[in-house]
Amino acid sequence: MGSQKDVLSDTTEYLSCQRKRARWHKMMKRLIMLIVLAAVGVFTFFHAKEWYTVRKSVSGVEIEFKTEWENAAEQVNLTGDWSEDVLALAQSQLGYSESNDADWSATFVSFCLSYANVEGFPVETDCNQWVQKLRENEYGAYREADEYTPEPGDLVFFDMDDSTEQKIVDHVGIVVDVMSDTGAASVKIKTIEGNSNDCVQYVIYDQTDARIIGYGKLPEETE
Repeated sequence: MGSQKDVLSDTTEYLSCQRKRARWHKMMKRLIMLIVLAAVGVFTFFHAKEWYTVRKSVSGVEIEFKTEWENAAEQVNLTGDWSEDVLALAQSQLGYSESNDADWSATFVSFCLSYANVEGFPVETDCNQWVQKLRENEYGAYREADEYTPEPGDLVFFDMDDSTEQKIVDHVGIVVDVMSDTGAASVKIKTIEGNSNDCVQYVIYDQTDARIIGYGKLPEETE
């Protein structure tokens, strides 16, 4: 009988240890999962608001972090004239290029609008969706290319592919100047764009360039 009791005791103790070990493993798995989720949450929190991360194009490798390009934007003295302020912010980023291969022209323009404190105007990261929003009655800010003469500070939307009959907006910039010399064959539009040859730079187009689809008119400043 003693031997049987010993066996039962040992078995009970063994099963108890196994249960404790199983519970411990289960708790560790949950803990690891929570740590991973927390890490993902922290990463998302710190990076979700970053419109874009840029690097100096002259070096090709030197990364400019969020604080650096924010500092460049914060050096701009805002006047309260949204068109002027958007252009000034865009020009503060000239010569910089994105650190990834994604299309970032819309995020660059949205960055400028955001830091210029433009109100009553949507921001977007998708050019085609942006145009659809601007067409809505809520904004009424979209202008067809063949029906409008742009002004500095306007957004200009492009179909850079221009290979199909159906126009798909896939790029956006900011109008810097509209140049119409008397002897010129056509009116020229000077823009500043992100994701143009992988950097922020000036570009000049004929106003009649078939790739230009339309414009986004900024709202008037509030008093």
